[in-house]
Amino acid sequence: AYEAASTLYGPQSALFLADQASCLARALRAPGDLERCSYGQRGALDRMQRVIAHARKRGVGVHVGVEDSGRSGLTYVCQAVVAAEEAGALRFRFADSEGVMDPFACYAVFRRLCALTDLELEFQGRNDLGLATANTLAAVRGGATHVSVCALGDARRSAALGEVLAALSE
Repeated sequence: AYEAASTLYGPQSALFLADQASCLARALRAPGDLERCSYGQRGALDRMQRVIAHARKRGVGVHVGVEDSGRSGLTYVCQAVVAAEEAGALRFRFADSEGVMDPFACYAVFRRLCALTDLELEFQGRNDLGLATANTLAAVRGGATHVSVCALGDARRSAALGEVLAALSE
């Protein structure tokens, strides 16, 4: 599968941005530097753009995601998707990492993101409240071009592949 994907799309890489100030401080801190982190959200976006540009110059496609997008401020998520597109990313991944969103919110978020970008948009929803399949379908209706589902393993964590396929084929 990797060889087939590489032939079609070339090498691919994923880049994830932290969303909250404490996560940013941990994620961007240099090893051993426990006291200083002055990057903040703007610094994280600038750094992301440099990494994407570096990868693209070397022929690597980049998919960007904001960790725990569902609880991040939508302003930051929108800034991230615009910055990712400007830098040459291929896809943006929105993750409801805690499974706290509802289908109406997922739909609205993807309509908003579609209005801002031409990037491929991906949704990954957790099933903590039993809404992963509904949220996945709402994201697709809102404009998501890709979704992350659980084909095998713990279906309590993500939308079940069978449920999503059955609903989308109706």
